[in-house]
Amino acid sequence: MEFTGSLPDVSADLTDLSALLDRPGPFATAVLTTDPTVENAAFLSGQRWRAVREELAAQGAPEEVLRTLDRLVPDAHHAGSGMFVVAHAAGVCLREALPARPRRAFGRWGPLPSLVPLIEGRQVVVPHVVVTVSRQEASITAVGPGADELERGVRAEVHPTHRASVGGWSQRRYQARVEHNWESNARSVADQAEEVAGSVDAEVILVSGDITSRDLLIEALPKELADRAVVIGGGREGDGSGSDLAVEVDRQLATEAARTTREALELFHQERGRGERAVEGIRPTAAALARAQVGLLLVHDDPDSERQLWFGPEPVQVTAEPGGLRALGVEEPASGRAVDVLVRAALGTGAGIRVVPRHGGPAEGVGALLRWS
Repeated sequence: MEFTGSLPDVSADLTDLSALLDRPGPFATAVLTTDPTVENAAFLSGQRWRAVREELAAQGAPEEVLRTLDRLVPDAHHAGSGMFVVAHAAGVCLREALPARPRRAFGRWGPLPSLVPLIEGRQVVVPHVVVTVSRQEASITAVGPGADELERGVRAEVHPTHRASVGGWSQRRYQARVEHNWESNARSVADQAEEVAGSVDAEVILVSGDITSRDLLIEALPKELADRAVVIGGGREGDGSGSDLAVEVDRQLATEAARTTREALELFHQERGRGERAVEGIRPTAAALARAQVGLLLVHDDPDSERQLWFGPEPVQVTAEPGGLRALGVEEPASGRAVDVLVRAALGTGAGIRVVPRHGGPAEGVGALLRWS
């Protein structure tokens, strides 16, 4: 990943989160683990919710807000492996299913929402295409940046597609015709896959199914897409459906998301080593955000960390001490968890955000790639 003046586009789409900046706090943030595959899922969700509810109540969340959240819990498991909700006195501000089990369930009542679990969940939803092929047909499923799903089926256009022992002098010609038809059908599927991949800006093409068909498909794809193709699943005809495939797709997408994060961190350390377009640590990152200098915020959120920063009405009004904001005319600076304040400032200044692991990340779990040095 080169850095030649433009920042890498590795942030999930967070444009809708900016609207939260205009809403009055305090906010309740609730992260709940759900189990969509078990029979007593609603009961288990209710049990887990009680612990999160108690956390929120202990921090001062009003009963009316808690009752609003109560109503969301029974059906939460239908949407995914986790539920993320932000609410305040006027009702629910944001509700979204998490594609994977959250690292930790929690409830927090504070002046700002805690958005990192949601951002981390979004960044593993990599735009992708899954193509399952056999010699007679193919299914194509595409998932775009907003987790919108598109499905398409493709039937064989030319026949025969099965080898058979026809005997006699025509055997070799018949077999050659079958193989030619496989190639023709693979090109047809490749054309459809290319069109669908372009519609979602797919970052990876996952191919499963019959060995010969998937190999021919990859050969028929344009080089740009073929380079992004990954073979998954078994090699028998008919493979590529069911829960096993879904698990492997999720695993491959998590691998792709981790690769993107790793490349962003490598670039960060490269620029930090040069002493140019990168900063790390809470105070230097806050100072860069106050200058609207941050292009990509790198953040790891420890749920137990309560380190504070001060902020004002505007996203760029962020400092380590309240006096700095009073000097700018902010009469009543507010304080919040440092990570939440930094995320708010990043959203408000149009910076991208990438959640990174603690190990190998920036000092104090916070750093940034800058728009200028």
